Amino acid sequence: MTQSYGPEARGGACRSDVIMSDEPIDYPKVAHVDCLVALSLDAYLTFFRAVKPRGIVLFDKDLVDIPEWAKRADLSYYGVLVIEAAREIGNLLTANIVMLGVLQVVSGMFTLTSLEKSIADRFPKYKDLNLLAVKKGVELAAAVIGQ
Repeated sequence: MTQSYGPEARGGACRSDVIMSDEPIDYPKVAHVDCLVALSLDAYLTFFRAVKPRGIVLFDKDLVDIPEWAKRADLSYYGVLVIEAAREIGNLLTANIVMLGVLQVVSGMFTLTSLEKSIADRFPKYKDLNLLAVKKGVELAAAVIGQ
């Protein structure tokens, strides 16, 4: 994982890249991504060109209103209400975990079992809360893709 947090972390676009592989990762920098998660229009406009053709854009519909001129025909767009879901759960800090649940369903890049195990192992103190957030994300994704 690489991150870019400068002055932009105080409200503008910031970037964090995660590389997932079963093989050793030789170089940690990412030029083109399979998926972009945008929680602000500024973040989308800054980074959407880095998404590979046939890639995925996930965004919060309450926070990001992507203008038609900025949408790419070669990308799939999924707008969900992750902040609202986190509020329903009772903890805004779970929004990123809700989005991971959405990402799992929409992308299939990793299994739900591996996501739940990773979260439980990494955050044992907040396991139940975070697993509830994943479940909520899975439900949001199922609704948006029509499963």
